[in-house]
Amino acid sequence: LIALANEPDPIQVTIAPNPAEQLCLISLSQPLTVATTLKLTDASGRTVLEQNLLPGQTKATLPVGKLASGSYFLQLDSDKTRHVRRLIKL
Repeated sequence: LIALANEPDPIQVTIAPNPAEQLCLISLSQPLTVATTLKLTDASGRTVLEQNLLPGQTKATLPVGKLASGSYFLQLDSDKTRHVRRLIKL
């Protein structure tokens, strides 16, 4: 987890299931307060999925079934913080 704000970010990000085969659910411990971009990047840094999340959201679903097996990085970026998690695609 990387927090870029001056104060610790209280939002916890959970990915389930992880490893995933078809779909994974991204859950946030609190509703978003600002618009946030969700990106999934491969090991080379190429963005393979991108979604815009709205204030108030606490969940997002990622369709990963068509992705190649391997490690990916999930990023949640807003103007205040960045969260990074690793996702394994089976």
